Amino acid sequence: MKKKLLPVLALGIAAILPGCTSGQQEMQQIVGVMQRDDPGAYEAVMRKFVDGALAVDADSMVALTSNITISQMGGRRALREHYLKDKIPALRAFPAMSAGGDVIYVSDPDGTVGWTFRKVFTSPAGKKEYFEFTVLKEKGQIKIASAGIWK
Repeated sequence: MKKKLLPVLALGIAAILPGCTSGQQEMQQIVGVMQRDDPGAYEAVMRKFVDGALAVDADSMVALTSNITISQMGGRRALREHYLKDKIPALRAFPAMSAGGDVIYVSDPDGTVGWTFRKVFTSPAGKKEYFEFTVLKEKGQIKIASAGIWK
């Protein structure tokens, strides 16, 4: 019985070891990404965007927004109006942002990199809403690409 168990156990360990090596490589890749593109720097831009919304400062929000997004929304004036009518009221209704949340690395074959943050916001009455912010590096600058309620 012991002789049969030993080869099975050895095969089981041999099957697990390559997975451990792969896991270590993945962890090293994640550490490398976080060193190159520190999520804290991206989150700081997201927080400035939220602060702008809470202060009803659409101009500061537009200044933090990706030029691609500005173009897709029809220009700075149109985006400013969109922020005033949509994003600012939504964020002001839920002014308390959670400390935690999901942080997801974004990369595209074209070289675009950044992070998506999913945060829980709470209203003064205690109602919770989930918001998602995608923050990308555009021509060396960290900018908001999208922001809104996450469903």
